[in-house]
Amino acid sequence: CCDSFLLYECHGHPRKYGRLSEWSSSASAIQFRSLIALTASRRYERSKPVQPRLSVPISTTSRCGFLAWRAMAERRGFCSLPQDTPSICNVLDATLTSNSVPTLRISHTASHVEAMLEGDGLRQTEKRPFSFTLSAQDAEDIRWYLEDYRIYPVEPTPKIARRIERRMSDIGRELFQRVVAGSDVWEAVRGRLADTRIEVETELEDALVPWELLRDPVADLPLALGVSSFVRCHSRPALRPNPPAPEPGKIRILLAICRLEGDQVGFRSVARRLIRGLTGSAREPFDLEVLRPPTFEQLAKRLREAKAQGQPFHAVHFDGHGLSGEVFFENPKLEGNRESVKAGELGKLLHETRVPLLILNACRSASSVPPEQPAQTDDPHQRIRQLGSFAHAVMDYGASGVVAWR
Repeated sequence: CCDSFLLYECHGHPRKYGRLSEWSSSASAIQFRSLIALTASRRYERSKPVQPRLSVPISTTSRCGFLAWRAMAERRGFCSLPQDTPSICNVLDATLTSNSVPTLRISHTASHVEAMLEGDGLRQTEKRPFSFTLSAQDAEDIRWYLEDYRIYPVEPTPKIARRIERRMSDIGRELFQRVVAGSDVWEAVRGRLADTRIEVETELEDALVPWELLRDPVADLPLALGVSSFVRCHSRPALRPNPPAPEPGKIRILLAICRLEGDQVGFRSVARRLIRGLTGSAREPFDLEVLRPPTFEQLAKRLREAKAQGQPFHAVHFDGHGLSGEVFFENPKLEGNRESVKAGELGKLLHETRVPLLILNACRSASSVPPEQPAQTDDPHQRIRQLGSFAHAVMDYGASGVVAWR
């Protein structure tokens, strides 16, 4: 029901970049209907640690999962894709690059925003006063556009959608004006935007700012669709990422397909497309295991077994339902065959069992809904768990990367 994905990734290791540029046929037809899909997967450059990146406009949930899987394979040295790779996207450049990749870092601290450009020996900074609030109406309109409109795109909803599209463009231009318009930083980056990586330091202060809408008023396009990658980062997690050491072999993925009582979503609705997208030799880099039964208890048992055997999984792919702050595993002992699992429970389990990547096909898993009466605290980690999204909280417990639904 939602085509908007958001990546959270954690900077816990020396910075060494791998770049994978992607193109999707849907890119020219959207106006940020699909925001961005990104993944930070296993850190590999054959035998060297890497922070892999993937950026791609996306139009289906299964396509996002497929690209996340394939990005991991690219980082393991499978850099030339077989001929039977599906045509949903075209890999333009799978070259692993070094620290010379131009990187535009946007950080929001208190009442200021800083844009810093680094790479190729450059280092330019623009710091400005900053204040931005997304109104409740704008937030609800964008949510409706990304979730509900795609399901029922019939009159009079197209007229409403066009109004929201114009509003999203206005928001993007406003953010651009407040952050980089007219600056030396933008003059230095605009000519090589396609080779640039944008990082947004995402603490709670700007977690609700729609940075993905940043829009160049001259080209009239969101920056996120013009750069090589666009990610939100969490650089100060409570637990340092604990990924498995580099090793030869396949990417091990544990797929948890959770369907609740009365669920109308087909059991293989996502998995079928993923497997179909990896036909023949394209499946070679992956070792896929389906969790049975798909309970949280069984997930913990299987992840701990894999770690004890010296072969921890590289990714857990959750295909199920979620709300802001929780996802639902199956549990036949509970009402509705549903067990609520909070971000802390899953995040600590992934950290304990050395699983670096979590892929969430779950509604609202990257959406923040603050409680009506939040507890007062100055502890940033407690604030993330109380006010942040499920994905953000999982990152705070030490995951290297999360692909989640906005």
